[in-house]
Amino acid sequence: FQGRVIPNAPDVLAVGALVAHKGHRYLADTAEMMPELRFAVAGTGTLCYPSLEHLGYREDVPDLLRSAKVFVHPSVEEGMGQVLVEAMLAKIPVVATSVGGIPEVVGEHGVLVRPRSPVDLANAIRDVLRGVHPDLETAHHYARKRFSVAEMVEKTVQVYRSVLR
Repeated sequence: FQGRVIPNAPDVLAVGALVAHKGHRYLADTAEMMPELRFAVAGTGTLCYPSLEHLGYREDVPDLLRSAKVFVHPSVEEGMGQVLVEAMLAKIPVVATSVGGIPEVVGEHGVLVRPRSPVDLANAIRDVLRGVHPDLETAHHYARKRFSVAEMVEKTVQVYRSVLR
């Protein structure tokens, strides 16, 4: 374990700008269904939800990730979702929506749910808290290898070579 443990960390953590396409509104609905858990979002923006604790901009996101019980990425639209890689590297169970590039990033190393479904998010969070989730060590190694600088450069070179042929 590297880094520090954040005292009184939330049970369920999301990281991202408080903008509509990040889907925090659905996470807020999920939080209302699960009042026994603390839900928080680290990020800034104009949207605010009473059922979510708003942590604002944080420079200690890796420590927050290591200290929470579940990482949730409820986007309704997403390109890559770099924070998903960071969560897998932090060895925290990942629950994310199956939109955009998220399924490609997470692969089988997280729990994917339908977008815009607080019920699906709640069910996945309950499962994860009961220990039903992909192996965290395997997810860590997958993220470390697949998204390393060397691997990304190699994949880019392969694309250029295929185009030049």
